[in-house]
Amino acid sequence: RVYPESRVLTAGEIKAPRATAAALALPAVSRVIRIRRLRSLAGKPAIVETILLPAARFARLTDAPIPNNLYQLYATRFGARIARAEERLKAVALSAADAGALGAKPGTPALLIDRVAFDLDGRAVEHRRLHAQVAQRGSQRQAGHAATDDRDRKQVLPAIGRHPAFRRQAEPHQVLPETLLERGQASRPRMRWVHVDGSSRSSEAWSAAS
Repeated sequence: RVYPESRVLTAGEIKAPRATAAALALPAVSRVIRIRRLRSLAGKPAIVETILLPAARFARLTDAPIPNNLYQLYATRFGARIARAEERLKAVALSAADAGALGAKPGTPALLIDRVAFDLDGRAVEHRRLHAQVAQRGSQRQAGHAATDDRDRKQVLPAIGRHPAFRRQAEPHQVLPETLLERGQASRPRMRWVHVDGSSRSSEAWSAAS
C-alpha cells in the first residue's frame, strides 16, 4: 500500500476570503491560517491543496513543523476532533499556479474538491480546496479550456474510480479522511459528497490508497 507524502508550499495568516468566512461561519474581518501543500503518491504529485483554519482557534499552529496528518494535530494540540465533512466536486481547469505544483500544463482538466470539516459539536473547523489532475482518454485538451461542460464532466468525473487519489477503502471504519489521501487514528466521521449536478449522498469516510 502506498502512503502519501506532503510538502508544505506556503503557510501564513491572511484575511479570510469571502467563501471561507461563509463556510466557517466567521465574521467578514476574521483572520485565517492558510496552508498550501502538495500531496504525492509514490513520489508523483497527485493533489495540491489549500487549507484554511480560523486563526483564533488554531493560534500559533505554524510555529512548529506542519505534520502530514493535520486532523491528528487538530485533535491533540487544539482539542478539535473532526466528526464529519461535506464535499462538493466540480470539473475545472488547472490554474497556472496549481498546474505548476502538479507538473502539468495550465488548463489541464482536473477535479476540484471543496471541503468543509466539522467537529463533534457541529462547528465548522476547516475549509479545504483540493485540485487533483485527472488523466483523460483521447486527445489532450487545449490549455486554458475549462473542463466544465457536460462532455468534460463525463470524462473527468468517472475518473474518480480510476484515479489512485479517489479510491474508496474496503474498511472505511479504519479511515480518517483528512484528505482523500489520508489515513488516521480517530473514530469514523461521515461525509456528504455533492456532485456537480447537485445530487449528493452520505457515505462512510472516503480515502485514497494511502
